[in-house]
Amino acid sequence: MKNALIITPDMDLNGAQTVLSEMLEILSAEYKISIISPATGDYESIYTGRGYDIEIRPSVVGDAAFRRRVQNDYDLIWLNSSSVVPYVYFFINTSANVIWWLHETGQQLRVENNMLNPWLLSENIRIFGVSEAVRTGINDLFGYSIGILPIPVAEVSSEYAKPGTDIPDDKTVFFIPAAYSHIKGQDILLNSIISLPREMQEKSEFIFCGYSLPGQEDYYNSIRGIIEKLPNARDLGRLSRDEVYGWYERSDCVIAPSRVDSNPASIIEGMMFKKHVIASADTGVSHYMSDCENGFVFKNEDELIKRIMLVISDRASLTAICEAGYQLYKSRFSHEAIRQDLKEIGLI
Repeated sequence: MKNALIITPDMDLNGAQTVLSEMLEILSAEYKISIISPATGDYESIYTGRGYDIEIRPSVVGDAAFRRRVQNDYDLIWLNSSSVVPYVYFFINTSANVIWWLHETGQQLRVENNMLNPWLLSENIRIFGVSEAVRTGINDLFGYSIGILPIPVAEVSSEYAKPGTDIPDDKTVFFIPAAYSHIKGQDILLNSIISLPREMQEKSEFIFCGYSLPGQEDYYNSIRGIIEKLPNARDLGRLSRDEVYGWYERSDCVIAPSRVDSNPASIIEGMMFKKHVIASADTGVSHYMSDCENGFVFKNEDELIKRIMLVISDRASLTAICEAGYQLYKSRFSHEAIRQDLKEIGLI
């Protein structure tokens, strides 16, 4: 079996880590996985349970022996997100086979201001973005073209237990799983919920879940305060993966109201569960979607309100859209589709 070294900026429960975990499920069939991270986190026990080797290195700096090891002992180096940019310098002008998998849009890269100009890299370092939004961002910033390697989402059977709730069966349930962050746009959705006609509010329930990010506690507290005042919304806080999947089963529609989002996994997971999905045009996944054909895409709050009302009014007659969304999932984001993508770039 070949050896792969994965370098990730943390082991925390976040979007980039979750989709990396899915990618490693595919790669581990071909590679023995070793991981370097500057700190431990929720995913260390998960990765250890899979048999991956974990190395916690608080500092990027390494001696000559470390440099020789990372440059020569692995068949694949996988760099996860722009946050690991200091490690890129170890591999410039070497024979290491490096994949740099970016999750950040151009707007995010501008804010973070840590991206290395890709024109400075050697040919052994190949960059892929998780969506067209990432590729467009790199091209706008540097005039450099990168490949696309979408996030994989494993298909699961309908075996997850639906949560026991007091929500009547005739209500339309909207599910919004995401970290509480300004870029995720929960406040945009709440404004839309408040603007719904009363009869639509009475026919709907909006289920939020997620965790607060460091430095955004005020945003989370403001969102939670608004939710508590709404009769048709609730915040479940942080849920386990199985609990999230149970809510996918229970829901009718998944919403990603993000201001900026390279590729929200929640929309792809909603498609996999054959649910209606509503995504902001500022999400990477929207580039693959056709509005009212395989999902719903909105550009502003008025369009979001209209699409929410459409789902509430006609969800039962729009099942063909759910099926088309599922076919989009199968063709672009399933493990089978991503295995083919990995074959095409020579990794498996």
